Amino acid sequence: MLPESFSLHFRQPRWSRVAVVCVLVHALAGGLVSAQQADSQPLLNRQSAHPHNPLRIQSSPVINRVAVQTIAPVDLCVTSGNLTFVADPGARCVFRIDSQANVSLAFSDLDGIRQLETDADGNLYVLTSASAESAIHLSSASGTQMTLYRFPFSSVCFIRSKVGEFLVGSRDKLHIISTDSTQTTVPLPHPPLDLAMNAGGGIRILLQNGVVASTTGEGELASPFRAIPGSQRIVFMPDGTMATLVSSAATPDGRPGLYSACPAAALDAEFKPVMWLPQGTAAVGFDTLGNLTLANPELRAVTRVTSRFRVPCPHCSESLELILCPELNPAGESASF
Repeated sequence: MLPESFSLHFRQPRWSRVAVVCVLVHALAGGLVSAQQADSQPLLNRQSAHPHNPLRIQSSPVINRVAVQTIAPVDLCVTSGNLTFVADPGARCVFRIDSQANVSLAFSDLDGIRQLETDADGNLYVLTSASAESAIHLSSASGTQMTLYRFPFSSVCFIRSKVGEFLVGSRDKLHIISTDSTQTTVPLPHPPLDLAMNAGGGIRILLQNGVVASTTGEGELASPFRAIPGSQRIVFMPDGTMATLVSSAATPDGRPGLYSACPAAALDAEFKPVMWLPQGTAAVGFDTLGNLTLANPELRAVTRVTSRFRVPCPHCSESLELILCPELNPAGESASF
């Protein structure tokens, strides 16, 4: 979990903590290889098959504010190619940020931006919504932009399934738009707040009362999980577990963060904090290594919390994972930050 004294430091030093750590790693590794060469040259040959276990170093994560001029970032998504898209209804646009922190516009001049989705082909989908209508817009990987659907109702959330269906949540219904544009509706017992998809393609629906529902193939609802009432978003963690984004007003200890969801049948289970977050966080996303990006309209900021890197192995052409851990227990395993 993020430490209690979590704060944002925007001044960039000439040498970052990670750069210094990487230099030290390579220096130590190089010194080890030199010593081995001096003692016994054949020893290097025996290292042709060697493990690439993660390298853990005691250090706080690197927290950087992304240099993008946002006004009210309310949603973001991080692709498998480590592109970050940020929805900003205040600026009426969607920002695209690449792995080198270069910023461009994926969409501009869009009113009422609510949520974003991407697919495995690199296409971007944007939900816009007003008081009595909503729409889904597409920006394809090739750069084509168009409006896919318009609806005569206000929508609050959407998702694109692995088979290409769109699910759109309105005030009391779930609207399912098939690949041939056929629309069906599923009544909801409570207003929906968010839709999310797990790694297996299962759709989860966060309802206002804290129930996390799912749909069957026949369009019926099941309620396999429950979350803290007042949760705002569903978040799937890098390990596949499900959590919900909760503001300070809804948490039992008054701290905003990600809290675990519980099986609906486990009535005595506690909602445990997974990670503390700054007040005002509206959305989070994880890159392929598991590093965190946050969108915060109160701070008007997009922030990256980086604790995992890929660095070259000093003995071969492969790479290994470098993990910054605030604390190392006696067994050498990383503690949550």
